[in-house]
Amino acid sequence: MKKNTALLLILVHAMVFVWLFHKQQPGLNLFIYELLALSSLRFILKERPVSLVSKSVLAGTLISGVAMIWHFSDWAIFINLCSFYLYTGSIVYSQSRSLISTGLFSLTNAFQAPGRFIILLANRNGKNKTVSKGFRALKLAILPLIVIMIFIALYKASNPLFDKGVAQLTTFIDRYWQALLHDIDLAWLFTFIFGLFFSILLFIHVQHKRVLAYETNSQDQLTRIRNKHPFGFKLTALNDELKSALFLLVMLNLLLLIINGIDIYWVWFNFEWEGEYLKQFVHEGTYLLIISILISMALVLFFFRRNLNFYARNKTLKLLSYAWLAQNAFLALSVAMRNFWYIKYFALAYKRIGVLVFLLLTLYGIFTVYQKVRHQKSAYYLWRTNSLATFVVLVLLTLVNWDAVIARYNFSHYRTAFVHLNFLSNLSDKTLPLLNKSLEELKAMETVQKELFPFEEQYMNADAYHKKIQQRKEYFMSRWNEKNLRSWNFAEARAYKALSVVNK
Repeated sequence: MKKNTALLLILVHAMVFVWLFHKQQPGLNLFIYELLALSSLRFILKERPVSLVSKSVLAGTLISGVAMIWHFSDWAIFINLCSFYLYTGSIVYSQSRSLISTGLFSLTNAFQAPGRFIILLANRNGKNKTVSKGFRALKLAILPLIVIMIFIALYKASNPLFDKGVAQLTTFIDRYWQALLHDIDLAWLFTFIFGLFFSILLFIHVQHKRVLAYETNSQDQLTRIRNKHPFGFKLTALNDELKSALFLLVMLNLLLLIINGIDIYWVWFNFEWEGEYLKQFVHEGTYLLIISILISMALVLFFFRRNLNFYARNKTLKLLSYAWLAQNAFLALSVAMRNFWYIKYFALAYKRIGVLVFLLLTLYGIFTVYQKVRHQKSAYYLWRTNSLATFVVLVLLTLVNWDAVIARYNFSHYRTAFVHLNFLSNLSDKTLPLLNKSLEELKAMETVQKELFPFEEQYMNADAYHKKIQQRKEYFMSRWNEKNLRSWNFAEARAYKALSVVNK
């Protein structure tokens, strides 16, 4: 790409960014900016995704962008920004096969591209080297400046007179800057700087040599490394490691068989809720079991990390590993069953949905570990497949309006599950039409809830909930009327329309 073309694209996109986002909340403006940037990359610079990962990141950006406009959830906005940021890494190296490598390209480019931009800006005629040298000097000065700031903080804390002098100097500098920046729109300036930074990442691409070497040299398949021993002694290291692994896996399989047997009896077929909070049953128990599953996967990877993969006598170890992985997969299903009981008696919440998603990814992770052991795959294969699967699942989650799902489910199951009004009252504004219950409905619900769940702990009552929702409605509708078209989103527009009809 020509220097002048890159500089022009960066400046134009930075100015468009300012027009879209200056004193505006994210909404339609974010998707417009992304479409403009993607169009510029595709039709002006002829950049196109090549690998499955780069195509997936592009698709994830577009899908989450549409989901952001449609559902306007914090999750959709977060995933959209992450996807768009990852796409800057896929542009740096479009042949990347791993999402992790793509993320590393995004990260390293974020540090290197601004410096390259300054150099391009100073050397656009190919003559001026002063800024280039100055930038190198600045990089060398960063560490000393950090050390100086640390010692200033230490001396301030230990010496009152020094602390007083630094405070006076800080006050003087603050007054000077306030006078200097009195007529400058700082919001506009910071918006422009942020837009300029992101535009630089889009149109200046610097490949990090180590990341590139890692990506190009990594393979899915393991290769055997033969170690030569000069004196010809019989090798016993692998055999000893095999015996140790066999003993450990036999004992661990027996131990996990007992745990799974208890879960089959207690969790799957004979669970009875006796009015307790289920915190030990679900919260602590779930987290500990998830940790044990992850450690179990790591243990198998440890055994099959090197030449034990190719050892002729490893068939029994493989069978024990398959049994161990299968039992851990069943343990994951038991955790899901615990979560099911929790949802049945305490309704839906973000963490309960998150546990199910995490368990789904864990089951896929167990499957990839099985593939690694059976087909002698590398650690790179595990990172590549699991990171991509995680990304795909996280993007697909943006297609669901989870706040609406939670509100509908919890209120519709108030006769069997606990309705946590404190939690529901804080759901996003787009769910206000679902949260907007009459006081009579809430009182009737409260009566049923008190009979089913006579907890000692005090929760929000019907009156407090109704008052809070009414206040939120008024604030939301007044704020929506002040919104600009650039911040528009369908979810809140629909909520505003529904609430306007109710108010009439």
